[in-house]
Formats: sequence, structure tokens, C-alpha cells
Amino acid sequence: MSFLKRLFGKRPKRVNIKRRFDLIGPIGQGSMSKVWKAFDNEVGRQAALKILDREKTDRFEARFERREKPSEGEIAVSLSHPFVVRTYEHGLTKDGEAFLAMEYLEGTTLAARVGAESEPDPGERCRWFIELGRAIEYLHSCRYLHRDISPRNSFITVNGRIKLLDFGLTIPLQKEFCRPGNRTGTANYMAPELIRRQQTDERVDVFAYSVTCFELATGQRPWQPAKSLDAMMHHMNTPPKSMVELAPKFGTEVADVIMQGMATDRDRRWPSMTRMLTALDQARPKESSPPTACAGSK
Repeated sequence: MSFLKRLFGKRPKRVNIKRRFDLIGPIGQGSMSKVWKAFDNEVGRQAALKILDREKTDRFEARFERREKPSEGEIAVSLSHPFVVRTYEHGLTKDGEAFLAMEYLEGTTLAARVGAESEPDPGERCRWFIELGRAIEYLHSCRYLHRDISPRNSFITVNGRIKLLDFGLTIPLQKEFCRPGNRTGTANYMAPELIRRQQTDERVDVFAYSVTCFELATGQRPWQPAKSLDAMMHHMNTPPKSMVELAPKFGTEVADVIMQGMATDRDRRWPSMTRMLTALDQARPKESSPPTACAGSK
């Protein structure tokens, strides 16, 4: 029996959602799911309740037929890190739709903070970059690829802590899952090798993370926004905008680290989140607060 089967072999339990949870109101919607603010009557606390569309989820999972891919819920409940949203339960509704019960977060996604300040504070933003990077580094240490890093899937709480969200496209960091042909993600943050349907590794997350950092620093995307993957072929043919020109207060050292993370040739990109974070931590303004957790925190 394989490791994944041993780890995730239990059948998910079915739950009467209407009896278990009081649905307070919708708080988000993705391509394959809806998220509700809810009250969990069984444990007596607020929760973010994510319910996945069964038909869309089945179509996505069909890409991995005959490969033992853990579900989003199985992956999410296995993660425990200060900068990753906590999922405390997953299962099936009585109608057979998958659900995840997560910690309810007060705050906003980082997408809402892009361009919100005309001159964002470099110290504060670099702290965000480090915290988000630590979450991705931790995910990689657990042998997973996120594959959908973006400001929309990154959250800042009212207390100023970053949380990585949404593991709907996450896959095990193994050859059978990273082989050529499996192209998915958000177009403006997808690495060129992913668009080309080539073999992938941690560097696709490094690329998406670097685009996210660039956008939070400058208020702009490094390439012209695109609504299709064909349009994103510009990643391979057009140089990105200059971060140091758009956001000079961040300095050349921080800009250079982030620009290297967006290299369209993956062999010129940072080889791992750990290497990139080491360089970014050394380059960032010294007055910014250090992160409060390391990659392996449980």
C-alpha cells in the first residue's frame, strides 16, 4: 500500500450541513466552490464553511485517474502552520458534496490591498512577503505544490498576520503528479513551463509568489493583464516591467530578488522558496519586523 493511501485512506464522513451549521452569509466564491460564514453548532464556534461543486470537482479529479491523489480536504486538514489557514474538518454533505470547515478569519485578501496605498510601506510589505513565503516553504516541506498562489488566495487578518488560502489545485510534489500536460492555475500568475504543459516543480510556486510580491509592491502586474493562457505567452517573449522603477523605495536589492523569482527561464529562477526567502530576508529593510515562525512549525 502506498504512502498516500495509508495517509489518506479513510472514507470521509457524511454530515447534515443544515443541522450541523447555521449559515450566516456567503463570504467568497471560487471556480469550484462557495464559502460561507457559519456557526458550527457541534463545537460552538464560527467557521468558514467551504462547499465544493461536485460536478466541477469530479472533472478536476478525473485528471488524476489511477493516481492516488488526496482530496483538497485531506491535504488541508494535514497542514498546521501559523501562516496557513487552519482546516479542522472535512467530509461530505448528505448530497455527496465535499466540504471543509476552516477557521473563520477577520480581515481581507491581499488582492484588496493591491494599489490601496499610493506609496506602500516597504518594511510592512516585506514582512508580508516573508510570511507568505514561509507558508509556501512549509507547504513544499510537506511535499505539496500549491499551484495557485496569488493575492486572491492570500489573506491578511485584522491583527496583521498573513494566511495562505485555498488548496483546491494543490498536488503532491511527486513525479506522477508533476508530469507534463497538467496545466491549471490563474493565468496571470502561471509560470511559462506550466503554460507550456511541461514538467513542473517548486519553481512554479516561486514564480507565482514573485508575481504576487511584485504586484503588492508596485500596484501593477509585471506583464499586461491577460484573460487567457494564449495571452500569457507574453511571459516568454516580453520582458517584465521594472520593479525598481515602479517602486524605488523598496530598493534595488529587494527588487532584484523578486525579479529573479519571475525569471521566465526556470533555470535562472530561485531554485526553492528557502533560497529566495534567505535572499529576501537579507535584502529587506532592517527596521521591518522579523517573521514569527519558521518553515517547519507545526
